[in-house]
This record gives sequence, structure tokens and C-alpha cells, in this order.
Amino acid sequence: MENGYDAAFVGSALTDTGDILISETIRQGLVDEMSIIVLPVLVGDPHPTLFESLKLEKPLKLDLMEQRIHPGGVVHLRYRVMA
Repeated sequence: MENGYDAAFVGSALTDTGDILISETIRQGLVDEMSIIVLPVLVGDPHPTLFESLKLEKPLKLDLMEQRIHPGGVVHLRYRVMA
């Protein structure tokens, strides 16, 4: 039988959202892993650079867990967020 905690617990969540939600979840310590997918495309202005608009109180230290190179030069980087 599930208790309330088990029923509400989220083991993982995938988000592709704006900087406000991402910044707040990092600030609250809710992010323990981060994946970054790099595409071989440069778009330039007016698009912001990666993490340019994040509002972090201190630098976020990451530990590389995995790297995969896919066809076409797509790179998947998987990091553990360090406390």
C-alpha cells in the first residue's frame, strides 16, 4: 500500500521550459542531474546563449557522468549536479 509520500514522489522529470522554472528548481536543490544536448547549429542573435538568463546565486558545479556522440555531430552530455 502506498503512503502519501510514495504516491506524490517523482523519480525524474524532464523539462524543456524557460529560465524562471529552471533557475528556481536549481536554487531549491531539486535538480540532481542535468542533460545538455548540443546540436551542430549556430543561430546567433536574437537568441540568448545557453544559460545566459539563469539567475543563480552561486556557480553550479557539474560532474560529467556520460557523453555520447550521435550521427550528424549531435552530442549528449549528462552531468550530476554537485551540492
